[in-house]
Amino acid sequence: MEWIRGEHFRYKFSQPWGKHASDGKWWIRKRIGPYFPPVNLQGLRKFFEDRNWPYPVKD
Repeated sequence: MEWIRGEHFRYKFSQPWGKHASDGKWWIRKRIGPYFPPVNLQGLRKFFEDRNWPYPVKD
């Protein structure tokens, strides 16, 4: 069985003259928390349905 989880991060550009940029890191990210917990396919379908989001279907 396969599982997936969604993580929520906030991104911002690093300053061109700062340490991050000099290390080649153009983005700074901060973890906000889980976007949704680890779920299997049935759990993901329920997550979408509970929010009235369209569930992607395979062509």
